[in-house]
Amino acid sequence: MDDPPPLPLEVEAAGPPIDLAPSVSRWNLIRDAFVDLVFSVLAGIGASLLALIPPFWSILKHGRPLPLGALIVGLALGELSFAYFAFRRLRINRKKGRLVMSVHEGSIPKAVLCGALAGVALMGLSAAYTAVAQLLGQSALTPSIEFVRDLKGNPMLVAFGVLVIAGVAPVCEELLFRVAMFGSARAAGYSGLGAVVASIFFAAAHLSLLLAGYYIVFGLVMCWLFTRTRTIVAPMVAHIAVNAAACIAVLR
Repeated sequence: MDDPPPLPLEVEAAGPPIDLAPSVSRWNLIRDAFVDLVFSVLAGIGASLLALIPPFWSILKHGRPLPLGALIVGLALGELSFAYFAFRRLRINRKKGRLVMSVHEGSIPKAVLCGALAGVALMGLSAAYTAVAQLLGQSALTPSIEFVRDLKGNPMLVAFGVLVIAGVAPVCEELLFRVAMFGSARAAGYSGLGAVVASIFFAAAHLSLLLAGYYIVFGLVMCWLFTRTRTIVAPMVAHIAVNAAACIAVLR
């Protein structure tokens, strides 16, 4: 009697389904994002205070006013703390064997164009928020933008202040909120959750209840840009454009 034919390869290899679930839970992602936010804010405040110690000593000893340049340095150090904790999170994720989302795979020209267009749209939304706030008798300007307005009359300080607010701040904030927070969640398969969490924490970091809705929408648009263009360049361009426009508006 002939032997029975061998089973097909796919039947012979059949077994329990492969588990493709993310290696990190959604709660761990939220916890990590919250920890990074708290630590970066506390580190930024600490670094800013250290930068202001010499000027404060001068005030106490000689009665001089607090130099605006020291405030700019403190603001820059506060923003750089976001970048530090972004890279720290990516390093921790790699050590734990977690997937890390690539920050640049798309076309640079397309990213710049998309970022610029998104920036223009967000400027319109910001203008609408400002108009509504004025009707309510409130100011929709953030403390950093109001600070730029106080620098009028000193071209060097204005240039340095605009560089920090329209250059350093967008880059550092995108690294933390879009690359570290949203990128970590998306790499683990939780894109929607990551976008919402990163956007809410982005709004919380700006400490403005009046502008919270705007910042959440802003954050969601940045996450969409990152996903759509496959490069962090697009969100950075949009963020820089919005901040630069706000600085120009208060310096006119």
